[in-house]
Amino acid sequence: MDYPAQRDFVKELAVTCRKAGLGLFIYYSVGIDWHHPYFLPNTMYDPARPHYKEVPESYRFRNVEDFKHYLNYAKTQIMELCTQYGPIAGIWFDTVGGVYQYSELFNIQEIYDMIHQIQPHALVVFKTGANGNEDFITGEREMGSLAPVFKSVGLPKKVQDAADFSWESNNEKPAELNIPIQALGWAYHTSSRQRQKSAEEVMELLRYCADMNANLLLNIGPRPDGTILEENIQTLEKVGRQLEKDGFPKLNTKSYMDFRMKARQTVQTEKENQTAN
Repeated sequence: MDYPAQRDFVKELAVTCRKAGLGLFIYYSVGIDWHHPYFLPNTMYDPARPHYKEVPESYRFRNVEDFKHYLNYAKTQIMELCTQYGPIAGIWFDTVGGVYQYSELFNIQEIYDMIHQIQPHALVVFKTGANGNEDFITGEREMGSLAPVFKSVGLPKKVQDAADFSWESNNEKPAELNIPIQALGWAYHTSSRQRQKSAEEVMELLRYCADMNANLLLNIGPRPDGTILEENIQTLEKVGRQLEKDGFPKLNTKSYMDFRMKARQTVQTEKENQTAN
């Protein structure tokens, strides 16, 4: 362990999950790495690196041949996650835009195959799909193809087409919708504009997901010391009491595709309007 804490946090999490009877589902950012010396530069994919005034000396990428060093590093890490911590429930990959644009470099299917070979029961998810072969889909704040999002920020048509293809391949699969409980970002934020969702809003999200036959993955942004905002605790406790009383909203297992496609159309229209304005 070559970092100051000298603790295996993944192992600690794996042990805790087993004690609680929970599956260990691991997040892995394969599509962006701001620290590896051989990851893609901004000139190839804008979000690939922070926009520093001067490129750090540690960045050594010179041509596409160099990318193999990053990919070997990522595969080695993923293999370690699949072999050192017992059975895992799955791996939740992020971020997908660069994988769409440079699918031939990432060769994401090879990574999927490696995971399933080592842990056949493990689920693989990558947003609403990186290549259409994912085990389920997860929408970020909204359900549907990511093509309108990528169009609105000016990414190439190749990226938009890949997003549409993956969505069309996956849109009937089991689904989840991941949404933060806070208005700004996915982490703790001290801005005066920050607002937390109420218990009523969380219940509405549960109903919205149930209409699409989807699970709700609700993100909580803890403080830097790991504690959770008292407001969030009160909200979740209130939601828990409501669910104990009335149960979860009934999943729509028959017409859920109507709701998923309606949500997708709404997102597309909103993004097109934003682009026009």
